[in-house]
Amino acid sequence: MQYVKLFSLVLLSFMFLQSSAQEQVSVSIDFGNTLSDLPWNNVSNARTGELFNLIDSRGLSTEISITVSDSFNGINNSGTTAPDPNLGFPSTATGDSFFGNLVEFSDVIEPTAAVTIANLDIDRAYDLSLFSSRLATDNRETEYILEASTIDTAFLQVSDNTSSIVDFSAVFPAADGTITIRCTAGPNNNNAFNFYYLGALILNFEDEPVVIDPALELVYPQGGEFWQSSKQPEIRWRSQGIDSLILAYSLDDGLTWNEIDRVSGFTQSYEWNPPEVDNNTARVMISGGQMEVLSDSFFEISTSDTTECHIVVLGSSTAAGAGPSTRDSAWVWRYQDFIFQNDTRMRATNLAQGGFTTYNILPSGTEIPEGINQSINEQRNVTMARSLNPNAVIINLPSNDAANNYSVDDQLRNYSLITDSLDLDSVVYWIATPQPRNNFDSTRIQIQLDLRDSTFAIFQDRAINFWDGFQTAANGLDASFDSGDGVHMNNAGHRVLFNRVLASEIPAFLIDSKTVIINSVSDEFLNEKISIYPNPSNDELNISWEEKQIDQIDIFNVQGQLISSKYVNRGEAITKLDVSNFQIGLYYLRIKSSDGIILSKSFLKY
Repeated sequence: MQYVKLFSLVLLSFMFLQSSAQEQVSVSIDFGNTLSDLPWNNVSNARTGELFNLIDSRGLSTEISITVSDSFNGINNSGTTAPDPNLGFPSTATGDSFFGNLVEFSDVIEPTAAVTIANLDIDRAYDLSLFSSRLATDNRETEYILEASTIDTAFLQVSDNTSSIVDFSAVFPAADGTITIRCTAGPNNNNAFNFYYLGALILNFEDEPVVIDPALELVYPQGGEFWQSSKQPEIRWRSQGIDSLILAYSLDDGLTWNEIDRVSGFTQSYEWNPPEVDNNTARVMISGGQMEVLSDSFFEISTSDTTECHIVVLGSSTAAGAGPSTRDSAWVWRYQDFIFQNDTRMRATNLAQGGFTTYNILPSGTEIPEGINQSINEQRNVTMARSLNPNAVIINLPSNDAANNYSVDDQLRNYSLITDSLDLDSVVYWIATPQPRNNFDSTRIQIQLDLRDSTFAIFQDRAINFWDGFQTAANGLDASFDSGDGVHMNNAGHRVLFNRVLASEIPAFLIDSKTVIINSVSDEFLNEKISIYPNPSNDELNISWEEKQIDQIDIFNVQGQLISSKYVNRGEAITKLDVSNFQIGLYYLRIKSSDGIILSKSFLKY
């Protein structure tokens, strides 16, 4: 009987220890416009930013929120990208930060700024670690005042910081469940503008262990993908409650399986080098926790690496990723990832940068008109795009031209210079319409509306609709797509943008052997002078060339359908094509030389 009592006491003690066990959990927040990967949470609006249901280190959604409760001036992008690895802050979080200033800068003074963390447990202690960095030689000491159940103050020398942090330990929230971090310049700050910064924050606390029902889902490959053995696509899955997984592949519809690796279930992805075989009945299986999942149908593995289609994106803040809570939610990053994961022959490069107008991406050497306070960015303009040998270019410039009161005619003239430059290399292009935004006067709204209509009229099937469905009755930005600043779109908005770019079927257009875009073109032939004029054309198109003998000129529409062909008499150096009966839109010329070389050029019928 005493044995039973003793056993019961031990069992009850064990149950008590189990129920009172805690695990260390963290919520990580990056302040700036360079987005960090999950489980980091990104606040990208320095003046009115807010995020709800922050993600914790377990990948779970919490009730915690954060709000910019006192505006900063803007965003600094000159922090360290080589932080001490022992700190646990990624370079994407340390390279940028919010900043404020005590002395007027860019017509703004922000003597203090603050963020407020809300929906915290008032009976729980929290530890906070803050990091900020600015590559500089002067003293930019920042003072952090923590307002919670008590008030505490700490200082950080931000200049050239790579390894120092500010720690607040065992902080209990205020009675309303909030902790506020107020920022200003420290007493040793000798910068001329008294700049101060907030770059990243990690909130640590203990929480009850979460009991998770095991679940497993295969995301890639699902079937239909084209994966080259020379590339590294990712096997991806969603899992919970499974510590380890076995990854395997089959080349005979599951009759035999070959183990790839054994990995942690938490990673959710695995970079894979497919085997060097040509096979169109490949499948992948992931198994663990007494569960196994197979790809729904076959995908193709190929040893061929001769064909690659490269898409370059030019644009401003929307294309650069401003607005969504994580970089993975921004439309360009989603697009880059999607096209490669589905077909490793496809890749995309993003040259977009916040604040750009059409002037910033003009061809290098273009003269900027007098009175236009813009300069060409030669690292992110159309000339740089051409140097990357793209097959296609997407341009996404939402509203900065209108914000500067640049007329529709000026914008279209710039688009013409940009697309003419792409035509020199026979690069096809898609142009996104402007996007609605708030706080525009009637003049700027009309510029946006006229440019939207002109984009549809001029670029036809090559126009991507980034306007309809996002606008209010007053042609502002609908609140359901607003990230909080009235300008940039949130996760939901970027999801729609991604789907609309996807609906343009650019990869299918480029990879389809029936189109004229993927034909090989020798560098020698590209460098020869071939002129197409006038372009755009209404009635007659003239084609002239030097040295090379041209045998045949074919005209295709944007669907790749042959519209017209003309054979060229030997000795001719110029030919004329009647396009008067063509419908308005974009067309492609396939020019064949006598030695079998093919060149693709485009022209616009108006």
